[in-house]
Amino acid sequence: EGGTTFLTIGAPIRHASLLIHKGSICVDGISLTVNALSDHIETESVHVELAIIPHTLLATNIGERKVGDPLHLEFDVVGKYILRSRDVEKMGDGHFRPL
Repeated sequence: EGGTTFLTIGAPIRHASLLIHKGSICVDGISLTVNALSDHIETESVHVELAIIPHTLLATNIGERKVGDPLHLEFDVVGKYILRSRDVEKMGDGHFRPL
């Protein structure tokens, strides 16, 4: 598709709730869009397909990554806020506790 490169990475399954189709993920400091997702329970991972445009390949080092390279992943902050608000309730004294 117009020179787009597709890259699939694995993330721990515990992060699956922070990933959505067409959402954002940051890989080694590079903000990318999630093109597709597939959960792999047997390996406790979620496979994340990324669609990388030619400019991103040229301007970053993402194209130099090899299978097995460690990656630093950061997940969309809005998703984190939603999960946090779901998992806590505000008590009358201003403190939070897990539900």
